[in-house]
Amino acid sequence: MTTKSLLFPDAVSKILHGKYNRNKRRWIAGAGEWPLVITLGHLSESQAERQIDYVRTWVDAWRQWHGIGTLGWQERRWRNLGTQRLLERLLFQSPDDVAAWLGEQAGGVQHVIGFSACVVGGLS
Repeated sequence: MTTKSLLFPDAVSKILHGKYNRNKRRWIAGAGEWPLVITLGHLSESQAERQIDYVRTWVDAWRQWHGIGTLGWQERRWRNLGTQRLLERLLFQSPDDVAAWLGEQAGGVQHVIGFSACVVGGLS
């Protein structure tokens, strides 16, 4: 992985938008595996050394980020750079978390699931 593969919050938004659009109907039906894990990047020491400013910008962007999801950090022990705490992943516990990240109505997916159950139950 090159440092260009490190995902910033705006790139995660694009990924989530695609996943949400592709999977919303499956998620409404209760399908999908949770938590949803987005890998934010994995660096070797040599990659970090070559573009240290870019890596700092990436870490700073996530440190300043506040939103839905849980950041997973990993401690790396490198020979030249010493011990570093770096991002590893972002976890979403439910479809509603993904919808909230995207600015969709809170509880939107669950409300649609409830509505579908009422309609199906009401028609039988």
